Amino acid sequence: MNPTPSPESDMLIRELQKHEVQLQTWLQSSAVNALWFLVDPVDALRAANLGLPEELLLELEQTIKSLEKKLGPALSRPLPEKALASGPSSDCRPSPA
Repeated sequence: MNPTPSPESDMLIRELQKHEVQLQTWLQSSAVNALWFLVDPVDALRAANLGLPEELLLELEQTIKSLEKKLGPALSRPLPEKALASGPSSDCRPSPA
């Protein structure tokens, strides 16, 4: 039996789908952006400047924290040293399509 998603979850999914192309462009513009998204997806989404409402980003952040708490260390992945040395890309805006 599948649980029914909350209206907030539906809204989050719709907003992410609406900005999927912009996000993919931003992720593909830099390996550091892609790694950033893997390590901290909410901060990466903020940096990508997709226009997602802050309340939806906070909901996503809470969902991720809840999953991390349930799954524990299985989710933790260290950031590769190479990415740490170069830091996030200086231009965090999506490239024009």
